[in-house]
Amino acid sequence: MQRVMAVQALQGAGLAGDHKSAKRNASGRQVTLINHEDMQAVQSLMGMAHIDPQQLRRNIVISGVNLYAMRYQRLQVGEAVLEIRAHCHPCARMEQTLGDGAVLALYGHAGFCAVVEQGGLIRAGDPVTRLEPPAAMR
Repeated sequence: MQRVMAVQALQGAGLAGDHKSAKRNASGRQVTLINHEDMQAVQSLMGMAHIDPQQLRRNIVISGVNLYAMRYQRLQVGEAVLEIRAHCHPCARMEQTLGDGAVLALYGHAGFCAVVEQGGLIRAGDPVTRLEPPAAMR
């Protein structure tokens, strides 16, 4: 994992440079997102002063948007459009990275998986906007 200030979202594949986007990624886990507020909750539960987003292995950290209310919704992040799908469940690797109790602390705070409906550039600090469903789905 490496931190970047901008990344190209690739429709139907994920994020440029991410190992999952090397080939077309048909899964619902093309991009992973986590709320900054959930990271703070995990820090508190773990008794840690700081958790680096890279430690949680999520692609995008979002602040001020309740991702839980956005499940199966479409979000515009920068130029890209993402559809939020499943919960990202914590894995045992988190125990090695953050210490004992990390998996338990992350339950309910581990973020979401999304697919890239429309590619485009995503920059750090870009606004996140909920989009209306397509007319055919209303």
